[in-house]
Amino acid sequence: MKDNSIDRSHSMRTAAFGVSAAALAIAVFAAGPASASEFQVGQVDITTQVTISAGFGVRMADRDERLICPQNIAGGSSTTCNGDDGNLNFDQGDLVYAPVRVQGEATAN
Repeated sequence: MKDNSIDRSHSMRTAAFGVSAAALAIAVFAAGPASASEFQVGQVDITTQVTISAGFGVRMADRDERLICPQNIAGGSSTTCNGDDGNLNFDQGDLVYAPVRVQGEATAN
């Protein structure tokens, strides 16, 4: 008998990922390019710039059973149980990472 709770959980994660990815894409494209400003303090010219970037990674392939320990999942054939967490923690279509980077610069002349 198949456990349907696993399928529902995966479907909910996939749907949530779709909404999150769309929201991220809208936020990134709506933010526009980098922002810069210039001003002067006494005789010193100061230029500041802020750049924001974001991205995401999605697991495209299914689990590779050759990399999974047999004690962790039936059908696994790896000889070690210490290195299969990356395969066990993410299913196909799951969001794997979503970094956001903010970089600020200031120049004084």
